[in-house]
Amino acid sequence: MLPEITLRSWIVAWLEWMEKPYPAALTLTGATRCLRNANPSLMIVSSGGKLRVPALRRRVQGKVFSTAPRIAATMAGEEAEAGLFHLLNGAGSNPAVDAVALLLDVSAALYVIIFWAAQLWVTKKRSLAFDYLVALLITVAVTEGLKFAIGRWRPEMFYGAANVHLLKPALFPDFTDPSFPSGHTSRAFLLATLIGLHERRWLRFLLPYAIIAGLARVYEGAHYPSDILAGALVGIAIGFLFWRFATWPRYVRLRKQLVGRWLIPAPAARDGSSSPPPPDRT
Repeated sequence: MLPEITLRSWIVAWLEWMEKPYPAALTLTGATRCLRNANPSLMIVSSGGKLRVPALRRRVQGKVFSTAPRIAATMAGEEAEAGLFHLLNGAGSNPAVDAVALLLDVSAALYVIIFWAAQLWVTKKRSLAFDYLVALLITVAVTEGLKFAIGRWRPEMFYGAANVHLLKPALFPDFTDPSFPSGHTSRAFLLATLIGLHERRWLRFLLPYAIIAGLARVYEGAHYPSDILAGALVGIAIGFLFWRFATWPRYVRLRKQLVGRWLIPAPAARDGSSSPPPPDRT
């Protein structure tokens, strides 16, 4: 009956339609079938992530999806992002572009940050090198936590492998973790932010590097455009916050203790032997 077609059941119908590979048409017959056969244990897909109907009901009652216009706007956003994804991902294949994309994928800003920290360590800027490594660990923890908390499917799983141009490096042949946000992009923008705050002259090189690294992930079929945007915001935010946090007195004392006492070896004596350890005060 018509009164039984509530907002919740309409959302269930829309989400079941979203499970189909893009593009797909939502017909009146299909919508009616979805409404009549709504199953409380149905596994549905929303923005690439998995969600059960009871959880959806709680979100509806919490007014997350409070109005039909908001749902329509969400559908329009999904369609616009799908168009942008296929535009970037289906731009064609070029050996030179593929090589650059794979190089950016393998570097992933992870090794770039470690290399940068290593050369800072060698040049006696060890506190700064320590800061970069701590910021890297925080960024990895935040992005991975968000990925598994949100659980968005990779484009290969959402659109279907036949509808996605996939370019995978030999070292990491499968995209198995969730998609949102992009860890590669967050690390690249973290690198650009941290180094740009300390040495502005490097920003002209690192900012384009971060942008291209993010777009390369869409070109490879590993991420959606919104994953790249979110990853960039995460990297920039952590970079700025850590830049301010690095002057916090407690952190400065901890860093000095770790870098100065544990990570730097004791200076050698004049005769070439190591200096004796300090006496035990216990």
